[in-house]
Amino acid sequence: MSIILGSYKRSRKGGHGYNKQRRDEEKKNVDLNSPILQAFSVFQQELDTKHDKYERIVKLSRDITIESKRIIFLLHRISGDSNKDDVMEEACDRISDIQSSLLSKVAEELVSEDMFQFLHAFTAGLQEYIEAVAFYVYVKHGCLVTKRELEEKYLRLRKSPTAKEGEPKSQETEATSSPEDEAPIAKQPEDIQRKPEGPVSFDIPPLEFILGLADFTGELMRLCINSIGDGDLQLPFNVVDFLRRVYDGFQLVGNQSGRELTRKVRTLRQSLWKVENVCYTLQVRGSEIPKHMLLDAINTSGKGDESFGKPELET
Repeated sequence: MSIILGSYKRSRKGGHGYNKQRRDEEKKNVDLNSPILQAFSVFQQELDTKHDKYERIVKLSRDITIESKRIIFLLHRISGDSNKDDVMEEACDRISDIQSSLLSKVAEELVSEDMFQFLHAFTAGLQEYIEAVAFYVYVKHGCLVTKRELEEKYLRLRKSPTAKEGEPKSQETEATSSPEDEAPIAKQPEDIQRKPEGPVSFDIPPLEFILGLADFTGELMRLCINSIGDGDLQLPFNVVDFLRRVYDGFQLVGNQSGRELTRKVRTLRQSLWKVENVCYTLQVRGSEIPKHMLLDAINTSGKGDESFGKPELET
């Protein structure tokens, strides 16, 4: 039996070595000038380029997420009107820094590319930035930012490095340029891959904008709770009216693929319930509870019966 097993092991080893030697010989006999190999070599370069660009966009998205969270935390530090102007000015500067240093790089990476092929790479950072800008606009103006306002005011990206500083190519220059000047440019196919002169930008997909606004409502709930600690008892009633209008708007959104929107709408409904519970406590028991104890009373009001007053969530 041992002799049979030993011969079997030797045959497997020998077969393995023979197969390896055969593969090495096949590699030597490969024609590197074959059109098929050259085509797959081009495919490899294109995929490597795409994957490298995808990873660069992912890194930029992480930085956008971090900086956007810092803006949100900064806005939550507003305490009355004493430090509001300084905080809003610093938040505006941080938003401008994100536009010039991070979002501009994302836009440059997307030049001559299908944005939706790379959308998953920066969707988290984009939604977090929309949330930060929406929170900034509400704290400053008390209204909801629109998609057009967001793209026109808060996506003003810097010019591409290929354009000369202080000398952007205007539309008049393009219109008055002679055909002789434009002919050489049209004949160069590699210009399709180059970054064009002038400002770079990208449009925000409607679904990403809606998801960012859904996250923004959670910050309003936290703002409502923090305002009670600062002694502002009118802000929760303003927030609950605003949240109700936002929730009504989300109810108009049709069926969307994926579960992310459904999950965020459910979270929005829970945030609205919490703010309504705060307003109920202030309206019914606000006169009988000292102001310095209101926050503790609100935090403990929903612990007795979690289902009381809570909306039924759709499954």
